Amino acid sequence: MAVITKPARSAPIAANSATAKASAAAAAVAAGAEAKSGINVKGLSGTLNKGDVHQAMEGQQELFDACIQESRRSVRWVSGAVKYGFRVDAEGRVAELWPLGSTIGHRPLEQCLTMVVANTQFPKPAGRATAEFQWGMAIEPVSERAFEDAKPTAIKRIARKQAKDLFSTCEIKRRRARFRVTAYVAVSGRLMSAGAIPTPPAAEEKVDCVLEQIGKWHMPKLKKASKFTFDVR
Repeated sequence: MAVITKPARSAPIAANSATAKASAAAAAVAAGAEAKSGINVKGLSGTLNKGDVHQAMEGQQELFDACIQESRRSVRWVSGAVKYGFRVDAEGRVAELWPLGSTIGHRPLEQCLTMVVANTQFPKPAGRATAEFQWGMAIEPVSERAFEDAKPTAIKRIARKQAKDLFSTCEIKRRRARFRVTAYVAVSGRLMSAGAIPTPPAAEEKVDCVLEQIGKWHMPKLKKASKFTFDVR
């Protein structure tokens, strides 16, 4: 996910491949393949009310569902929650968007959801002021296969051991950034899928490198496939 700053203009930011996939899959979703998700808003400040935010985000539900459906073509069991911070300009456009947290653990889905959110049009705030708020959604697991969150004790040990090399390879200064990683690990120890939230958000450009390096780690063998959340710092 990324910090997105949008200049004042009438057109939305250019769609990337994730948004294109969401649009292409929307027809399939409408035909009955809808994925279940939950949406909530809190921390609203400024001149938009919760009803405005709910209405705008619910208007994007078809595209959210399409993102989920597309991701489940390869990672059917993906689930979790994602939360963003927003700044909406006087025209109701998303001027800034930054991730506050995610337990989804699937990078392409996080990117797809982020692009849909970034292109959302809100009502104009009263008095042509800006508005700031937090918004999040939860993606329910498919019933036949839900991964339970596991204690990441062994993963944390590996992360501490590997962090120096990871930061060096990705050209990240230690103590200048950290990454909250959510990962699905198979019984064999193979990394099945992962996503990450950087702090500060400006370190987003390093996320792909971080996940690539984590994919090379020798994870422990497990009694059952599990979902882990841990920090790399």
